[in-house]
Amino acid sequence: MEFQIATGRQFQQHINAIATLRISIFKDYPYLYDGDIQTEFEYLRSYSKSKNSVLIIVKDKQKVIGAVTGIPLAEADEMFLTPFPKNQSIHSIFYLGEILLLKEYRGKGIGYQMYKMFEDLVRQKKQYHKIAIAEVIRDQDDPRKPKNYISVHKLWERLGYIEHPEMVIQCSYKAIDSTEKIPHSLVYSFKDL
Repeated sequence: MEFQIATGRQFQQHINAIATLRISIFKDYPYLYDGDIQTEFEYLRSYSKSKNSVLIIVKDKQKVIGAVTGIPLAEADEMFLTPFPKNQSIHSIFYLGEILLLKEYRGKGIGYQMYKMFEDLVRQKKQYHKIAIAEVIRDQDDPRKPKNYISVHKLWERLGYIEHPEMVIQCSYKAIDSTEKIPHSLVYSFKDL
C-alpha cells in the first residue's frame, strides 16, 4: 500500500478519484446516496480551492482504494455551519469530510492508519483544538439496513468523538430509492485534541 498526502490546492489533481470513491462507497447503507460526478465536483470544490484542506490517498499499485478528506470548518460549505450559534468561533475546528475505503480492503487496519495520519496532520496545525465529523442519522429499525451491517459509530466513540445530538445538519441529496433530492439529517460529533 502506498499512502500519499496532498494539502491545499494539490487536492484538485485527485478530485476525479475522490468523486469516484464517494459515489461507489456512499451508495451503500447508511447513506444510500445516488451520486453523480457533477454533484461531486460541486461538493468537493471547497476542498480543492482551500489552501488548508488535507487529503490522504491510499493506492494499491496504481489503483486508488481509499482516501481521507478534511478542511477547516470555517472553509466548509455553508450547510455545515448552520448548527453553530452566530457568536461561536469555528476557527479552531477542523472538519473530517470522510474516510473512504473500498470494501475488500476493510478490516486490515488501513482505515485506522489513514485516520491516524489525518489526526496527526491536524495536530501539527496548532490552531485547531477540535476535529468534527458528521454522520447520517438512520432509524435503528430501518428496513434497508443490511443484516451484517456494522456501524462505524462505535469506532468514533473509541477514537474519542462525542456525539452532540443538538448539532444537526440538513443535507439534501438523491438517494438510491428516490427520484429527486430529499433532505437527510446528519449529526455532529467532536473530538478534543
